[in-house]
Amino acid sequence: MYTVEQKNAIENHVFNKIHKESLKEKLNFSGGSDQELGYLLLQIAKENKDEFAVILGVGYVFLEGADVSHSVWELISEIYFDEWHAEHENIISSLAKLEGCNCVDFFYKAIYFIPEYLEYDENRALTRRIFFALGKHINCLGVKETLLKFLNCEDELWRSFAKEQLEIYMT
Repeated sequence: MYTVEQKNAIENHVFNKIHKESLKEKLNFSGGSDQELGYLLLQIAKENKDEFAVILGVGYVFLEGADVSHSVWELISEIYFDEWHAEHENIISSLAKLEGCNCVDFFYKAIYFIPEYLEYDENRALTRRIFFALGKHINCLGVKETLLKFLNCEDELWRSFAKEQLEIYMT
């Protein structure tokens, strides 16, 4: 059960009012890695629709720069493709920093998802950020081909985003 005290601890940690050890204590989290703490926070986020827990969870999951398990990817995907939060750009930004190729399929799917709160965004800042993330992973299997396919799509902005990434990373 998620208590008010735990919710406050998460919010206070986001704003640097309490240290990580205090947060762990309030969450009854003993030992474990930052990645495990991040996973717990993402579970809390999903179950309680807590945006602050999303922020911390994503941060801790990727803090160590290590690959993440399939269950972590599933949880991040479930949260990302949901509408109850506004942390989509932060999730993409965190994933874009990863060195490996595990996130490429996620980015491809994310291009097609526009959260309701961003439907008004004619510049499609989130989508552009996703294309930038793909571009950073241009050496991963299929990324170059995917960007080339977008050069022929009907959406003018998507074409321009793909072209931009190909120009940056293929020259």
